[in-house]
Amino acid sequence: MGILDDLKAKREAEERRLADEEEKRRKHEAFYARHINPRLKHLYAYLSELCDHLNYLKPDNSFSYHFPTVGDIDDFTQGNYRLSVDSGDQMKRLNLRFQCTRDPYSIALEPGTPADKLLDFLKARHIDHQARRVRASAVSHWHLDIVFDCLVHAGLEFEANLDTLSIDMRAINFPTWGRRSLCYKPHEIDNDFFDELGRFLLREESRLLRLTMSDEDRERIRKLTEQEKKRRRRETILARQYTPNPEQARSETPSLLDRLKPRKR
Repeated sequence: MGILDDLKAKREAEERRLADEEEKRRKHEAFYARHINPRLKHLYAYLSELCDHLNYLKPDNSFSYHFPTVGDIDDFTQGNYRLSVDSGDQMKRLNLRFQCTRDPYSIALEPGTPADKLLDFLKARHIDHQARRVRASAVSHWHLDIVFDCLVHAGLEFEANLDTLSIDMRAINFPTWGRRSLCYKPHEIDNDFFDELGRFLLREESRLLRLTMSDEDRERIRKLTEQEKKRRRRETILARQYTPNPEQARSETPSLLDRLKPRKR
């Protein structure tokens, strides 16, 4: 085979490869337009309404974050929900951001590895903090007074994946530190998923909560959830004792959005 025949064969092979890639791209774009984009639009509408209710009602959803050396720090609350999208028509990415906060935390630690672990953790996550060397009175013993802001920037991202024809969800510092990913086919983003997602954001019992947590985190949250359930049961019992005419519960369980909407007066 001469050099021209060799080049011609390579060109034809490259042209076939490019034609196959273009055909695959067209099919994936058509799948996106028919299946993925409508689901993302539905998801955006749901999250818009959900965020509006949450920002107005500010539900009490106290929880904890784990810090090295310190352990679990309680009394975090979640709020300031902000939803953004890359396009109103051809949606490819949705970003939901919110903040988890509580009052600043302070701790006195001996200089050394435990204190260094905490300080390295705070620096890596860009958490404002101060560390001051303090000497106990009448002795030459020093320790570190560490004070840091308890502000966690968290969120969820949803992105159209045209390679796998799926919708990828990433949880960022939620429900615990780090990034975790889940992948969904478009038909899985349905009303049941929306309700699971709403419960997930409220840190209620949810399939998504279990899927995005490590075994250690899952056990810690399980214990905290049990404590919260017991507290709510006690409050319910007390409310029934001191309410003369309790309102009858609805026969049907309302959806999450229905429960968050303010009642008409």
